Amino acid sequence: SGAGNDRQVVQGGGNADPFFVEAGDGSSNGDVHFFRNPGFEIFLFDTEQLAVFGNGGADTLDASTLPAGLIALELNGGDDNDLIAGSAGADQIDAGAGNDDVDGNGGNDDIILGDGDDLNTWDPGDGTDRVVGGTGRDHQVVQGGGNADPFFVEPGDGSSTGDVRFFRNPGFEIFLFAMEDLAVFGNGGDDTLDASAMPAGLIALELSGGAGNDTIIGSAG
Repeated sequence: SGAGNDRQVVQGGGNADPFFVEAGDGSSNGDVHFFRNPGFEIFLFDTEQLAVFGNGGADTLDASTLPAGLIALELNGGDDNDLIAGSAGADQIDAGAGNDDVDGNGGNDDIILGDGDDLNTWDPGDGTDRVVGGTGRDHQVVQGGGNADPFFVEPGDGSSTGDVRFFRNPGFEIFLFAMEDLAVFGNGGDDTLDASAMPAGLIALELSGGAGNDTIIGSAG
């Protein structure tokens, strides 16, 4: 790589590929280290973009240890039931067909779940995400932390803020398009889970306070 905007593409095969992306040491194994375990390695120096295509098979595409800012990352699961974990940065994720399990991790991610009954999970410390479902029954899970979380659910505008807008005030947002289920877990702390602005029929909603003295207000559904 040199001056310009350089892109590395990795194409998986028809079997289950265990693909991993992590930070390199800046020397012997690159700025970014891509590997298949077992299999091969790619050492990336001065490369701006990495696109990984699992293609067929139940693939694992795991960039969960990759910090933000090292490379622009695109993860594509392809067919079959894939496990996809994004990096700490802003990722482009397309799960493809199959019943996929996705976690964008940190950064403001753009996630397309595709066909099948898919699960997308938001954990404490993750960023503002855009999540698009597809054919099948798609499930969004939000996990609160150990402190008091003020969580809200409201209808989106059907465009920039999704069909359903989930947000923490202050904090982050999740814009949900064509999703069937939303489950919110406050976990520890005195949480507020407020869906009072939600009309019936937009999404199947589950609100669970967890430990602490919580305030929970359901939707019109």
